[in-house]
Amino acid sequence: LSFSVPGSYQISLYIENAEGCSATIEKQLVVANRPAAPVLSDQIICANETVILNDPLADRLKLYRFEDESDPILIGSNLEIENIEHDSTFYISGIYADFESEKVPVLIDVLEVDGDFIFLPDTTTEDHQLLLQSTNIAAGSSTEWFIDEISAGQEMSISIPAVGESISVRLEVTSSDVCVKS
Repeated sequence: LSFSVPGSYQISLYIENAEGCSATIEKQLVVANRPAAPVLSDQIICANETVILNDPLADRLKLYRFEDESDPILIGSNLEIENIEHDSTFYISGIYADFESEKVPVLIDVLEVDGDFIFLPDTTTEDHQLLLQSTNIAAGSSTEWFIDEISAGQEMSISIPAVGESISVRLEVTSSDVCVKS
């Protein structure tokens, strides 16, 4: 069956078997034009951030992992997707007056922050020092060292006393996009 005009149609099915028994089943079919897809922008975020998607014209939105998926993983007027670690594409449809739109892809681009550090003996001093040296730091990024959660400087490398007790060392890298990796 195909319908060219939106409206409410009564569909009847009449069945009669060889013994003369018969039955009629009637159903109402509502035909409507599919609403326009929601207008959503691709998102650029830092790792582990939350994205909130909404379309003020939609009654509700449905979020799907795949375009051909039939069961949404999230439904609501505001779709909150938490702790996104990697680039992802989700498919979103809108519900407008009980009719669902086509799905549209929404790309969530997660900005990478590179950086690590190594430690080795500091051979430039005679007292027992460790050299902490940042590695793989992208151009335009800044660094900050923390020793036992106390700021110890923003240089690319620092020297600290090599003591027998354990200490906590953390390097925080902030990219030019203001994303932080620690």
